[in-house]
Amino acid sequence: ELKQLSQTHENETCARYSADMKHIVYLRNGATTDDVFMADSLNQHPVNITNTPSSLDGWPVFSYDSNWIYFSSMETGPHCVYRIRTDGSEKSQLTRSTSNEEDARVSVSRDGKFLIYNKKYGKTIELRKLELPATIH
Repeated sequence: ELKQLSQTHENETCARYSADMKHIVYLRNGATTDDVFMADSLNQHPVNITNTPSSLDGWPVFSYDSNWIYFSSMETGPHCVYRIRTDGSEKSQLTRSTSNEEDARVSVSRDGKFLIYNKKYGKTIELRKLELPATIH
């Protein structure tokens, strides 16, 4: 059965399920927001997780234990990879980019030890693998 989940007139995109299929994380683009939202799997009770109205966020994905959301943000300049707890706490920047680079479209290993993401230089896009420090997985 096909069901519309979007409930606003803003653009909602890049949706991903949590591993237990109970929640979705997605990007809401609108006149006043470009933030990562989380809701139950029917998009009821959406919550703005990043709440960064002055910067562009994108491409959210859950960790396999569903305790973290990984995403890209332009909070400190060009897109860099961040992670944040599903309650909006403990946000940390995981990659650094220069003015002509972007880090985006993260995928997390099942054990939470590695990230794969795109590193864009001008028109060139490379795949990067980042081993996370033991203190954060």
